[in-house]
Amino acid sequence: MAFASVLRKSAKYLAPACIATACIATALNYSSHPVVNHPSSTAAKFRKANAADESLLRHLESKIQIFQSEVDAACGFPFKMEDKKCGKITLTREYNGELIKIDVDMKNLKDDQKDSSFPFVVSITKGDGPWLEFLCTAMADKIVIDDLNVNDYGKPEFYLGEKLKEDFLKYLEMRGIEASTSNSLHKYMMSYKNNCVDVNRNRVGYFMTLKKFVEK
Repeated sequence: MAFASVLRKSAKYLAPACIATACIATALNYSSHPVVNHPSSTAAKFRKANAADESLLRHLESKIQIFQSEVDAACGFPFKMEDKKCGKITLTREYNGELIKIDVDMKNLKDDQKDSSFPFVVSITKGDGPWLEFLCTAMADKIVIDDLNVNDYGKPEFYLGEKLKEDFLKYLEMRGIEASTSNSLHKYMMSYKNNCVDVNRNRVGYFMTLKKFVEK
């Protein structure tokens, strides 16, 4: 009985020591086998994220270029626009001391792509001196002179002739009113009519802001 009592007392004091020893062994074993971060996995995720960002940036840049080109095309037209009442627009520019004006009635502009023709009036003045007024029609790829007025003489009572009209067309070409820009004139006017220039400017700003955010 005495021997059994001694064993129980020994077990009572040895148990905490054994537990402590086991904990220390476990800790040492854990420290000898630390958790390993695999650099290849981290690098793969980083490359994947970069590829996604680059794809997004390319898409945003494409959008910016599309809308910016439309803004540049409209703003690159060599005439200054003046909005007037009753849906009438006047385009003006100066050329070698001459004041050139183009008057367009917005009601004559059509959204039909098959028929983009519209009438317009070109006035050319030289200070307080004489002036010319051309009654024209802009078509898809050319400009046609319908009539010509001079100062207070009004509309002539005779036919100008095709040869004279061709010479006056060259005269207008030198002043920025040429057959090759007839279609551009229609697009420019339609952009103004539909407020496309301001809309596209806002789109450019929107996508540029998105791009800057992604780049940071």
